[in-house]
Amino acid sequence: MGAMIGSSASQSRPEWAERIGLYPVGQSDPFADEIHRLQSVRLTPEEMETIRSEFPEWEVHPGLLNDFFSVCYQSLQLKFDAKEFESRGQFLFDRDLVPHEVDPDCLTQSSNRTYLLHVDRYADPRWEGNFQGAILLVPGTGSYGGNYIKFAQAMASLKGYIVYVIDPIYHGRSHGHKIVKKVIGAKGIAVSLPHAISEEGDWSFDAAFEEGWEETEPAILDVSHFVTNVQAVGRRIAQREAENLAHLNDPILSLQPASRPQGWFGKSANQLTHVTLIGTSQGGETAFWASDPRVTGQGAQAAYGILYPFDSVICHNVYNSAYTAPRSKMRLLRSGVMGGFASWWVSDKDSLWQATDWSDYYDGVALFLRAADRWVRWRYEMNSYQNLLRYGIAHRKTLPHMRIPLLVAVGKNDLLYDSDHQARKTIQDLFGRLKRDAMEWETMKALEYQTPQGTNGHQLLVHHTLPFMDMVDAWIRFRRAGPAGSFDYDPAIWKEIWKD
Repeated sequence: MGAMIGSSASQSRPEWAERIGLYPVGQSDPFADEIHRLQSVRLTPEEMETIRSEFPEWEVHPGLLNDFFSVCYQSLQLKFDAKEFESRGQFLFDRDLVPHEVDPDCLTQSSNRTYLLHVDRYADPRWEGNFQGAILLVPGTGSYGGNYIKFAQAMASLKGYIVYVIDPIYHGRSHGHKIVKKVIGAKGIAVSLPHAISEEGDWSFDAAFEEGWEETEPAILDVSHFVTNVQAVGRRIAQREAENLAHLNDPILSLQPASRPQGWFGKSANQLTHVTLIGTSQGGETAFWASDPRVTGQGAQAAYGILYPFDSVICHNVYNSAYTAPRSKMRLLRSGVMGGFASWWVSDKDSLWQATDWSDYYDGVALFLRAADRWVRWRYEMNSYQNLLRYGIAHRKTLPHMRIPLLVAVGKNDLLYDSDHQARKTIQDLFGRLKRDAMEWETMKALEYQTPQGTNGHQLLVHHTLPFMDMVDAWIRFRRAGPAGSFDYDPAIWKEIWKD
């Protein structure tokens, strides 16, 4: 049953997906179910060859990253005050991240009000004393930490980073997580990964589905809350990992002041934390706004006196919600009167599964893994999504205050955007509004991944893990080196688009 099965599928909608009605209700947990995790971290032949070339002493096989998981992974939580949140809608966080033992039955209980943020941590002990930095990853719409185990484990074991992944509030294992139940007549379909695998290790979908399940309430997309949560967790990561990353300070602080200008780092070199913020898909938009408190004015708590928790931000996709949206349908939804009408008209159509062809965004087995994941959310009220698309409007005037170094990465043929041209235009318009001086132009980069033909252009962290990992590592080293450094990404697979 632990066999590594499945392969990338074509871009067409798989036959099994047609059998799911309104939305799937996943039944397995990649952190508890090894079959699910094995599939999630599975290495392709090309990935195995790449790793062999870099680590010739390793015995490389498809489940290598799963072998590392148990010694690298830690489940954490950041609690916040229930009274403050319920009475004023504000967060009063505890001082530290602490261990979190997730209740496996919490999805079927009557309450999801846990007043905590769940955070995953990955650190490979083989890099002890030589960690290369810390990363905080923000998931996309409906997602949580379990969707990015492969990327997090690869960054930890292959590159030496301490990687954190936050479950945004109302998502994953955090406060407001989904509640599911079995009800006669419910339109959701339970999806079981173990039942989808035959004894021979082949896909067998006949027993994978069960009718009559529902996700009882739609999720909430509150970017203001997301931003506050990301900054709070970022400050605690910076404090928690300060000793582990102290050796990275010396090469920077030993430079002459002229070689480490504040404009290069977006803050004083003495304020560097060696924590990089990464957001993917909708999480890329959240990460953009969370990266620099000078833009949103949030972060007044400033735990441990750390005002700027991130040294740079990597946005895999941006929406530029201050002025536009990636797709024409999104632009209609975010608009004034027409957007309000559109939101009302689809108010009873709150299923992401039904509203979107997810085969546009996930290849092959990855789509089934998402459908079978018990923590992934599929229901959103459209006015909640509209608020996401309009979030940046309130911060147009402060947008030029953003000084934290920024890298935007998109994939060619990313169907989040109307076209590749629209993706480039969205980024170029955003960069033009940031208004940085000549020195600071080098603090903004935009790259387009040259997506191999027949593969997915959206989920770069899921489907193109190692190329994205190498690019992230190159960017972090570039930022740390100061103005004399170089951004050594692979120009054969990444094209710089800001200067087009």
